[in-house]
Amino acid sequence: MNQKISKAKKGDEEAFRQIISHIRNDLYKLAYSYLKNEEDAKDILQDAAIDIYTSIKNLKDEKAFKKWAEQIVVNKCKNFFNRKEKNEIPTDFNSMERFVEVVSNILETENNLDFNLLISKLDEEERMVIILYYSDKYKIKEISRILRMNENTVKIKLHRARKKIEKMKKGGDLIGSTG
Repeated sequence: MNQKISKAKKGDEEAFRQIISHIRNDLYKLAYSYLKNEEDAKDILQDAAIDIYTSIKNLKDEKAFKKWAEQIVVNKCKNFFNRKEKNEIPTDFNSMERFVEVVSNILETENNLDFNLLISKLDEEERMVIILYYSDKYKIKEISRILRMNENTVKIKLHRARKKIEKMKKGGDLIGSTG
């Protein structure tokens, strides 16, 4: 993989296509889990691929390529989300419904339906931390880089999210409010 990245840094388009196709699904899952919309995620992925292609020559550590590409996707998602928030009022029902669908697709097991409903009650940053930690198996340090948060902030959000999930599970609150 590092050889292909080296070639892509030198302008080899075929090598670039190969490395992007190798991580495309992971980047798509990340964008989709953030935006909760298939078309928006595809658009972000396309924009991110262009940025990755034009910026790859500046990549210093080839081993960090995937994390670097994920950071570009997260930034694109945040920018998209911020622009979208300014232009429309999101409805909690639609956001929650789409998020449950996204998480269901990511986790891909029927045994996690309760968990999917539980994490849909978390705020956006807590959901992202939970998804990256449990579904994508990232370490705290990696999540910190991807979301551009301090490691301690990630730990706190992960802890709070776990506590909220635990409280909802004990209370049987799978449909109630996030409060």
